[in-house]
Amino acid sequence: MPTIMDIFKAVADKTVTYGVVPIENSTMGNVDATLDAFVSVLEGQKGGLAGGVQTLLYFTVDHRLPGSLVDALSVLKRYEINLTKIDSRPSGAMNWNYNFFIEFTGHYQDENVKNALKEMKAFCLMINVLGSYPNQTPQ
Repeated sequence: MPTIMDIFKAVADKTVTYGVVPIENSTMGNVDATLDAFVSVLEGQKGGLAGGVQTLLYFTVDHRLPGSLVDALSVLKRYEINLTKIDSRPSGAMNWNYNFFIEFTGHYQDENVKNALKEMKAFCLMINVLGSYPNQTPQ
């Protein structure tokens, strides 16, 4: 089974057009178990999509700091980036530590999004962009 990095590399090298990446299993909480969530990472599709573009990322904040999640998400508001979905899953690293999966409008390569994510890093222990893809929400 290829690793997530193998999939991203294949897309980046244009060996494949897109890759499907498992996030985690809601019962097992682990990528290596039965998979029920996927992200389609499309190569080279930034603009010109009728329904727009969505980006998915995940991050963790220090749960011991009051307001740390609000601080991280407030950056998106300052940059007028519309958050369309948020989910949380226990990180498994320590008690009360969660991974937050967020989806928002915009491509991760847009200047506005790049600047927001750069600023958001100051409030996160870890942040990873999983990819951008066409908006599937009906208009």
